[in-house]
Amino acid sequence: GALSHQDTFATHVNRGILRLRRNQIDPAIADFDEAIEIDPNQPEAYLNKGAALIRLNNPAEALRLFTVALEHNTERPEIAHFGRAIANETLGNVREAYYDYQRASELDPDWDDPRVELQRFRVVDE
Repeated sequence: GALSHQDTFATHVNRGILRLRRNQIDPAIADFDEAIEIDPNQPEAYLNKGAALIRLNNPAEALRLFTVALEHNTERPEIAHFGRAIANETLGNVREAYYDYQRASELDPDWDDPRVELQRFRVVDE
């Protein structure tokens, strides 16, 4: 039978994730775009498209998408903050990057990556 609206959305997101893992960036982005078109209020497509755009070195658009994912209450806010930190750092927004790495670490204290990234920063009083 036909897939429900939610199942069709989830199929596109899941296929996009698999394609992203295989480094098939453009087809993954196409899947995330299709998912967003099906349901623009679901955050996971924005989150994963942001991750794909980081790989394509498009930090400005990735930053926007990670923020949208957070605004729509993604199930993985630590990933959104981590991705946003990478985008901010790439764009030269060091303070914002630091706070996003810090927030990612707070949300998932067992995840090493944000903690490792935070070690590169030096906080100074102004």
